[in-house]
Amino acid sequence: MLDDAVKALARLGRDPSEFSIAEVPHNRWLTPGIWQVTSSSGRSILKCLGSERGAPRSGWDAHWTAGSDDPGRWNYWAREGLAYLNGTVDAYETAGIVAPHLIASDHDNDQFVLLLDFADGQPGEKWDIDSYAAAAAALGRAQGRMLTGSPALDHPWLSRGFLRQYSSEKPVDWTLLTDDEAWAQPLVRRNFPPELREAALWLHTWRERLYGIAEALPRTVCHLDFWTKNLIMRPEGTVVLLDWSFVGDGAIGEDIGNLVPDASFDHFVAAEKLPDLESAVFAAYTEGLGAAGWNGDPRLVELGMCASAVKYDWLTPFMLGSASAERQFRYGGSEEIDADFKFRERGLALLHNTRTARRALALAEQLGRERRLVTGVPGRVVLGGLGCSGMIFSDGPAIVGPYGTKRPEAARLEPTHGSAHAHRGRLFAAAQRPKAVEGLGPWRPVREYQGQPRGPR
Repeated sequence: MLDDAVKALARLGRDPSEFSIAEVPHNRWLTPGIWQVTSSSGRSILKCLGSERGAPRSGWDAHWTAGSDDPGRWNYWAREGLAYLNGTVDAYETAGIVAPHLIASDHDNDQFVLLLDFADGQPGEKWDIDSYAAAAAALGRAQGRMLTGSPALDHPWLSRGFLRQYSSEKPVDWTLLTDDEAWAQPLVRRNFPPELREAALWLHTWRERLYGIAEALPRTVCHLDFWTKNLIMRPEGTVVLLDWSFVGDGAIGEDIGNLVPDASFDHFVAAEKLPDLESAVFAAYTEGLGAAGWNGDPRLVELGMCASAVKYDWLTPFMLGSASAERQFRYGGSEEIDADFKFRERGLALLHNTRTARRALALAEQLGRERRLVTGVPGRVVLGGLGCSGMIFSDGPAIVGPYGTKRPEAARLEPTHGSAHAHRGRLFAAAQRPKAVEGLGPWRPVREYQGQPRGPR
């Protein structure tokens, strides 16, 4: 692997003999190579992105690269390089979130080479809850501007449908959720909360509704990997945000909906502190949105945050499948961890995550009851007017929107006033927004439905 780093430095016009090279732990199926390179002028990070990453050894390895030549998919191989070249990584800069500075780059049709500044500061692994809240506030200010009229990004290589794709494509054995032997394994039985079995099955059963809720919410440019290991705090408070490989279309609240559980899943925040972390992050992010001028209903933010819990639908069966392994490891796979500690903490965090998802459905139903714009049949209410580009039926609650479920043929909908909206994952600036486009939101009905609204596909 060091030979690849030598070739990459030479490709950038650097003399490899002037650098010491150390590999940085990473997922090589997403990023072929990451190294810390040090010369007399200081430390830098060297990254190689490539369309070819060798033959996968398992279905798990293969899923990281499947379809990665599709610019809109979650795992498009060239996205981070393109994000640096056209300035997408600067999208949050005015709010106090920056990417590592690009020193040099080179690319062709099959590879990107990036040389980046080394990010100094306090890594997220050492943060307290106040630091997480500060980062969430900055993210709210950044995404709030995009929701209130700042020019939206519109590149064909931004990811679309990330939440659904990333979560549903994990090659886990879903039958383990109902397998008595899997739940009877000693490591599982000792450490997983008894309620988790039913809760995990519930989450998997309702995943389509949760995807639909998230996909119907107001859209913004999300980082989509906003978590502890990608965050560094400089002494003056600026947040350095690493790894822009997934950046693209996402829901309001989606990034913080990833930040909170992931901090516990990988043991940076104790599971017992998840309620405190969640409250602090939500309050700070919402405050940041308000500071940027977004004055929408904060329950939409909570809805996006909670619906994003579906991202980790796959993690319970994954843990059940790995419970028989002789050794357990921390994130990255290089450091061994006490097995009971890992399963106890993750079990508690997974249970909290399913309860968060339940809040999403309850909140969606509440919003649907309050916003009775269209009544199809008794007990079915359509949500609109809250900045939500979809509709929620109170007996489901089923989403009708650009991704999740079908819209009744006899309905015609127009977008109400807003700032940035999504049409099949495409972001429109306010000045570019069409007057009436199927799939844009928020919505208001211009004539009543004829016939019953449909449920999920």
